[in-house]
Amino acid sequence: MVFCKPNTNLLSLMKYLLPSLFVFFALFLGGCNNATTSEKQVTETPLFTLLTPEQTHIDFQNIITEGLNTNVLMYEYFYNGGGIAVGDLNGDKLDDLYFTANLSDNKLYLNRGKMQFEDISIASGAAGRTGPWTTGVTMADVNGDGRLDIYVCHSGNCLLKKSQRTIHQSR
Repeated sequence: MVFCKPNTNLLSLMKYLLPSLFVFFALFLGGCNNATTSEKQVTETPLFTLLTPEQTHIDFQNIITEGLNTNVLMYEYFYNGGGIAVGDLNGDKLDDLYFTANLSDNKLYLNRGKMQFEDISIASGAAGRTGPWTTGVTMADVNGDGRLDIYVCHSGNCLLKKSQRTIHQSR
């Protein structure tokens, strides 16, 4: 007479597999309902409101145009770069904005209050150097005079320094 010993591996597997299958099918069937997404209505008010450039006077765009020598194959960090720094540069307790771009000019916007901004890039001399490639920006008190400074970083084959600081001059 031959006795078969039960396969302990199979029993062990079934011990864990059956509860897992039960949970999977319960979640799968519980996810089915008759309501469509168009029937569901969002009753919460949005946290943010989209403001147009006409309302804020901010018309900055970081437009990246690919070309024969300007593409990700020629420069692997082609889509990296640009950025924004936020801080009160003139001490009026309103956060001003500094935008950097990959292939176009940087912009400094002075906050006039009530989400109204003025482009003071040229007047302030903070438009930055011409040419690519701005990789980021921050505002910090670099020289320790208690006022924010703008620090812009560049990358790529630059003849100029790879970074640029706009320091507030003491009065």
